[in-house]
Amino acid sequence: MAITLFALVLGILPSFAWLFLFLKEDIHPEPKKLLALTFLMGLIAALFALFIEYGLAKTVKILDIESYGVLPLLIMAAIEEVIKFLCVFMLIKNSSHFDEPIDAMIYLVTAALGFAAFENLAIVLNLAFSPYHDLIFNQIAATTIFRFIGATLLHGLCSAAVGYWWAMGILRHQARKFIFNGLIIATLLHTFFNYLILSFKDTIIYPIIFLSIIAFFVFLNFDQLRRKNL
Repeated sequence: MAITLFALVLGILPSFAWLFLFLKEDIHPEPKKLLALTFLMGLIAALFALFIEYGLAKTVKILDIESYGVLPLLIMAAIEEVIKFLCVFMLIKNSSHFDEPIDAMIYLVTAALGFAAFENLAIVLNLAFSPYHDLIFNQIAATTIFRFIGATLLHGLCSAAVGYWWAMGILRHQARKFIFNGLIIATLLHTFFNYLILSFKDTIIYPIIFLSIIAFFVFLNFDQLRRKNL
C-alpha cells in the first residue's frame, strides 16, 4: 500500500511541478476548473494514443524500431502530438475563456502535462507492482527524476510549440496553416528527443541539452505573446 501511494504521488508530481511553472507565464490566469478539465483530457488522450499505437504495433508492425529505424519514432510522435492538440482544440475552441492568443499555449501545455502524467503513472505503478521489492522505492524515485527532466518536460514543450503556432495563426488569421506547421515542428522535436534517448542510453546529457534549447525558445514565445496581450 505504501509503495503504491508513493508511486501515485511521484507519478503525478512531475506534471504538477512543470504546470505550476508554465502557468506563471499567463498574466491573465485561466479558470481552475477548465484547467483541471484540460489536464484530465490530456490523461484520457494518452490512453487513446496508447490504444492507437498498440493497434498499429499489432497489425502493420510499422512500430518495430529494429525493422523500420526512425520511422516508428516519427509515427508515434505524430500520433501523440496530433491527439494532444485535438483534445484541446475540441475542448476550448468555442470557449469564452479562450480569449487571448497565449491561451493556446497555456491549454496545450496543460493537456500535454496531463498526457505525461498518464505515462508516468503507468511506468511507476508498473514498478510498484514488481515482485522485486528491495529497491523499488529507489527505482521509482530515480524514474520520477528522469521523467521530470525528460519526457514530461518534452511533452510540455512540444505542445507549447504547437500552441505558439496556433496563437500566431489566430493573430494572422491563418490558423489552419500555422497549426499544421506547429504540429510538424512538434513531431520532429519529439522524434529527435526519442532518437537521442535511444542512441545515448548511458547518458541523459544530450537529451537535456536539447530540451534546454527548446525551453529557451518556448519561453521566448511566451514572452512574445504576453507582449501582444498587454
